[in-house]
Amino acid sequence: MKASPRSFQLSSDALRALKILEGLYINKSRKNIVSDALVCTANAAAAQPPIQSRRLEASDVLALQVEVRELEKIAREVRRELLRVRPAEKPSAEKITKAIHKADATLDEITHLRQKIAKMNDPDASQ
Repeated sequence: MKASPRSFQLSSDALRALKILEGLYINKSRKNIVSDALVCTANAAAAQPPIQSRRLEASDVLALQVEVRELEKIAREVRRELLRVRPAEKPSAEKITKAIHKADATLDEITHLRQKIAKMNDPDASQ
C-alpha cells in the first residue's frame, strides 16, 4: 500500500533528529530516512511483549481485596437507594427497574472478581 501524506509538522526535537540522520545518511532522501525510522520504530514496538506480569505480593492482593470490597459496598448502597425511589410515572419506574437490574449485575461481577482475587494467594486453588 502506497500512501504518502502531503505534509506534516515535526517537533523541534524530531527536526533535530532528522537533521542528524540526514548527516549520517547523505545518500538517502528525507522520505527514505523518515520511512526507515517509522518502520524501525514500528518493528521495535511490535516486538515488545503486550503484557508483562509478575506475581503479586500478599499485601498487594489484600489491598486489591480492600478496594474491591469498597466497590461492592458502594454498589450495594446504590442499589439500596434505587429501591427507595418510588416514581409516580411508569416510564420513570421502568428506568429505575433497569438501573436496579444493572446494579445487581454489577454486584455479581464484583463478587466474582473478589472471589478470583481471593484465589490469587491460595496455593491450593487451581488455576
